[in-house]
Amino acid sequence: MSNVRSEEEAAWKLIGELCGHFGCPGKNSEFIFRGEPDADNANVSCSLLRKVNGVQGSKISVRFSAKDMMRRLTAGAAPYVGGDIVGREFETLAAMQHYGAATPLIDFSEDWRIALYFACERDEGKDGRIIYFTEKRAKKRYDLKIERPRTHHHDDAGRLAGRQIDQQSVLVWAENGKFEPRGADTVCIPKNLKPHMLAWLRSRGLREDVIYNDLHHYIGQFNENQNSSVAILLADALLGQCDWHGAIGILKDALGITRGSYKSITLIEQRGKAYRMLAQAYKGLGTNDIAIKYYEQSARLLQSKDNGIQVRLDAEDCAKANGCPEQAAEFRAEIKHLW
Repeated sequence: MSNVRSEEEAAWKLIGELCGHFGCPGKNSEFIFRGEPDADNANVSCSLLRKVNGVQGSKISVRFSAKDMMRRLTAGAAPYVGGDIVGREFETLAAMQHYGAATPLIDFSEDWRIALYFACERDEGKDGRIIYFTEKRAKKRYDLKIERPRTHHHDDAGRLAGRQIDQQSVLVWAENGKFEPRGADTVCIPKNLKPHMLAWLRSRGLREDVIYNDLHHYIGQFNENQNSSVAILLADALLGQCDWHGAIGILKDALGITRGSYKSITLIEQRGKAYRMLAQAYKGLGTNDIAIKYYEQSARLLQSKDNGIQVRLDAEDCAKANGCPEQAAEFRAEIKHLW
């Protein structure tokens, strides 16, 4: 439990440093920001270049040109956005980018909190990073071109995806599709602080359904996570029937589904829920000592008030039943430190 408290203090310190360097959230900043969940990547590349490099194991040699790729992509999209795409190429490409298409654009934001979210939403086992620079430095140091959509309104041709507005999107061109950020232009987000950072963002109204503010994302997440979602749903039904052993088997399978090097915060939170349900099953079997260990793992992942209070109350009751009043008090004390 003390590790959680020290992590919280480290998270507060880092948030204070970010506010001090970039300004309080909501204030205009001279910087643009990009969040990445894996700080070990040497290059920042557009999604289309990554797809190109994956064709036939990177055996194809072709000079990647961002502008040329834009022309080819938007030509294919023209029938779906009113036909005549001249003068609307960039807005069309920007909309494609935010609906999940691979494009030659690289996402940045005017809000460092958005970048922090993207640095933390995946790969909880790896340090993340925020990349930041001024537009002048982007051009001079990295030869990047920065563009913003001309309008913040939808039109009949679907020129702008709505989530670009909430993400305060800035789109960057690297002509060869990539650039290598320097250490002086990055901030490391330690992996153990990611759940705390996400909880802090949620407490400020920056939740997943705000960052991705449309049904397309929910459908994508459901399709990506449906195996774990169904497993947890089934385990919940088994808990309701007091089939403790059956629930434990299903939940341990669910934990395996939610693990991996490239997993989203949705799966991380599902894992927290699965740990809590495992604790409930072991409590049902009367093995409170094992139940408490799973409650601790659940609490470590669920750090915001809206998803962390109940698991700590359940853990407190379990610790009391196990004759551990000091441990029960620790679970109770954690509630006031939730984001």
